[in-house]
Amino acid sequence: MSRRRGTVLVVAPAADSHTRAVLAELHRRSVRAASIDTARFPERDALILRLDGDARWRGTLRSGTALDPEQVRAVWWRRPEPYLLHDSLRGRRRDGAFCAAHDALGAFWSALDAHWVNDPPREEAAEHKPRQLALAARLGLAVPETLVTNDPAAARAFVAARPDGETIHKNVTSAPSLLRHTAIARARDRALFASVRHLPLTFQERVRGTDLRVTVVGDDLFAAEIDPGTADPIDVRATLPRARMRPVRLPAGVASKLHRFVRQLGLVYATLDLRRRPDGEHVFLEVNPSGEWRYVERRTGQPITAAVANVLARYARR
Repeated sequence: MSRRRGTVLVVAPAADSHTRAVLAELHRRSVRAASIDTARFPERDALILRLDGDARWRGTLRSGTALDPEQVRAVWWRRPEPYLLHDSLRGRRRDGAFCAAHDALGAFWSALDAHWVNDPPREEAAEHKPRQLALAARLGLAVPETLVTNDPAAARAFVAARPDGETIHKNVTSAPSLLRHTAIARARDRALFASVRHLPLTFQERVRGTDLRVTVVGDDLFAAEIDPGTADPIDVRATLPRARMRPVRLPAGVASKLHRFVRQLGLVYATLDLRRRPDGEHVFLEVNPSGEWRYVERRTGQPITAAVANVLARYARR
């Protein structure tokens, strides 16, 4: 196949609504696309690779149809699911089987001469929340006053340094197994400070204002303002299903810094959470390298699905 008519490979859960939307948009544009659900490997999908005389892996990954790595010019890495391991595997053998599946598919990924949205190692590195904050601050974005600690005394002193109710605490990691909402840290909360010794937390000044959801896709930026009257003032995630949104234009300086921030992380796609203070200052909170956008698109009319398809199609035709 000509390099100018390559395949877009989508690595994502089969039931993901974002995947279906992007595949439909690529089909509408007559862009060839295929999908892989890693939750089918190795029990349902078959990988056959041979190392040839040019030191390249060649072969196929059979997932419904056979996928040739030489045809793939663009990859959309969209929250792949854990591998499907046989029920007979237990304990250390199950751990070993996971590593075997991971490394086997790794050979397939290494065989691709493709543009990634996003490159998996860069996306994993970008998930590191303390790194996000430090980079944002270096690029001139406003960030909250922040403490990361497992020292109860340090946490208590940080909370005591401002009026009660003006400090929040949240996870220092994005690990799904520790998912929890942001909450107010109060000086009298002995259980919170005791728990810090065993589970490091992030403490921050409470930033009052209006939440913004910003989606960056290549050179495009879509900003949406969340109606404060319909949003939880501490953690907007708690009320997203009913929150109202509208498109908003960011100040040029803030938009430029966000683009630079995403590029510095090595990402093509990212969603960012900001909070605009009453005085107009935009404060960076965090970035999600594989955040969702469909709910934003439905409520604001912003063409984010089309933008994702544009980037993938452009890469596929190079």
